[in-house]
Amino acid sequence: MESRCDNKSVGVILQNEADEYLLINRARFPYGWAAVAGHIDEHGNLEQTAVNEVYEEVGITLPVS
Repeated sequence: MESRCDNKSVGVILQNEADEYLLINRARFPYGWAAVAGHIDEHGNLEQTAVNEVYEEVGITLPVS
């Protein structure tokens, strides 16, 4: 079955204690520096999408409250 985009996404701004921000250099269009982000699609909800995308893109496990 073909996956379809739901046109809903989440972006995550990560900041450490030294006030540094984590950005990724996108390998696909649109190229450039960006915050971690992804479409909600099969993830379920905003919070779970944020947790999943951060882990998938940068390998950081976020706590879920």
